[in-house]
Amino acid sequence: MPRWPLALVVFAVLALPATAQASSATPYFFHDAGASFGLRLAAPPPGFWGGEYDVSNECPAMPTVCGQVTIYTSAAYPEDEQANQDVANFLDGALHGPELGTVTILRVTSDQIGQLCGSSDALACYDPQTGTIATPADDSGAVTAKSALLHEFGHHVANARRNPPWTAIDWGPKRWATYENVCAQTRAQKMFPGAEQNINRYRLNPGEGWAEAYRVLNEQRLNLPPFDWQAVSRIFYPDATALKLVQEDVVDPWLKRTTSSISGRLAAKRSRTYRVSTPLDGVITVTGPAGLRLAVLGPSSTLNAGARTVNAEICGRRTLRVRVTAKRAERYALRVTEP
Repeated sequence: MPRWPLALVVFAVLALPATAQASSATPYFFHDAGASFGLRLAAPPPGFWGGEYDVSNECPAMPTVCGQVTIYTSAAYPEDEQANQDVANFLDGALHGPELGTVTILRVTSDQIGQLCGSSDALACYDPQTGTIATPADDSGAVTAKSALLHEFGHHVANARRNPPWTAIDWGPKRWATYENVCAQTRAQKMFPGAEQNINRYRLNPGEGWAEAYRVLNEQRLNLPPFDWQAVSRIFYPDATALKLVQEDVVDPWLKRTTSSISGRLAAKRSRTYRVSTPLDGVITVTGPAGLRLAVLGPSSTLNAGARTVNAEICGRRTLRVRVTAKRAERYALRVTEP
């Protein structure tokens, strides 16, 4: 994926590495984890007009943030405050959380998209370091302005979500990424989180798959004509369960791991194995008192073993086993922390 300009506020468009060649019929959306170009803008950058626009759907936790959307439109278009307000209202109608108030939207011409995104193939792009979206102000034959904006705002939503030990913007948020089996598919080299330079791997990038699923969900909710599913592989095309999980990841984000306890008693040099449900991918941590040997077991192998604290990665397995072995006879209490 191309890198953004280093200094958008002065329109410094730098020479960037060329992206992989692809068919001109293949649309691209880009998000870029590379160099950023500034902070949330307090005033219109040169060559743009706009500012902050109030919206009605405030978030209870952060009402002063979520109640405004920052939008700047290229001076190539005549000043029309209502046009920017309409975009703010549209985005407010999509599923979102407080991140609505932390995005900056640049509405630009198709030529400016190529300059800002660093590729003539780009339809729109997102800079996660500054929360800035460059998106077309007009519909084109390749994509509608609303569909492009929804896709890029999907990246912004993911950028505000957590999916440890991975990054949600590359892997997708926790519930959706688990359902799509991103961890196991990545290990099998069938998905490529963060892959943005090579078109074949770009199409198998779960971060892009999430953004497209977010777009589809909101197009359905807002009764918009659907944009063709072209940018990424159809393995990411959302079924009813995926759409439900996208909505949950947006409106009820996964925040932290949960802890449960297991208690028991063992004679000296004896073991006991417990089956643990693992509905989400991530990291499981088992902690016990001194004198015990702990192990986390997969279907046919030991994932990790040790004393006191053991961590293991949950990757596509919906149950694991925890084995505890006592050096001497004793009662024990284990803490099991998982996503």
